[in-house]
Amino acid sequence: MKVSFGVHVAPSGPFLRREDTGRFSDLVKMAEDYGAEAIGTYDTAFVGGDAYVRATVMAIASTRARIGLRPTNPITREPQIMASFLASIDGLTGGRAFMDMASGDSAVLNIGYKIATRARIEEYIACVRDLLATGEATYQGRPQRVRWTSSAVRKRVPISICAEGPRMLHLGGRIGDGVIAGTGLLPDVIKTVSLESTPEPVRRVAIHPRSTSGSRPARRCTRIVKRRSRASRRRCRRS
Repeated sequence: MKVSFGVHVAPSGPFLRREDTGRFSDLVKMAEDYGAEAIGTYDTAFVGGDAYVRATVMAIASTRARIGLRPTNPITREPQIMASFLASIDGLTGGRAFMDMASGDSAVLNIGYKIATRARIEEYIACVRDLLATGEATYQGRPQRVRWTSSAVRKRVPISICAEGPRMLHLGGRIGDGVIAGTGLLPDVIKTVSLESTPEPVRRVAIHPRSTSGSRPARRCTRIVKRRSRASRRRCRRS
């Protein structure tokens, strides 16, 4: 079993100002020096600032860690826009972009929308993946196209699902490249999440302790690589 960790970073205020970029870049470099495998930033305009701006600064400052949105949602950005963003960050980092997908929360509720359903999350992720891979997709019955696919660094960028309840955990196990499980770090919880709650083998499970943000010590997550046994899969099918 391999254990690694990632961090969530944000500027000290709601907006990243020119005079803050040096310190913010130093924070990214410090996280890498401490061994962070992934460095993410929130994507909610309600909290402040633009995630794409922060992620660009993070991508330029980093040299080893994966860079991405932790988390984003399928409501506030069209999948074509998201696919272009992921390909751009992948280009700046030489293939180190990632995305964590959630249902919305503050980014969605504060513009009068309901949080995304599991079906919407699944369709959104499928569309983003198709755009990166082939340049064409369909989303909510609408055609989506891009013309830059041949120039993308990778045809697939890792997408993890943020989940707490059993239905989202199942969705993450079925379609995600990983699961971000905000349910704690106790051994029993890890066992339940990684061995019982998902319908298919999850290559990567991340457990998020609810800790810090902003200028305080960076929010941490532990990523656990684990595959389920055949017996576990049989138990899941019967339940």
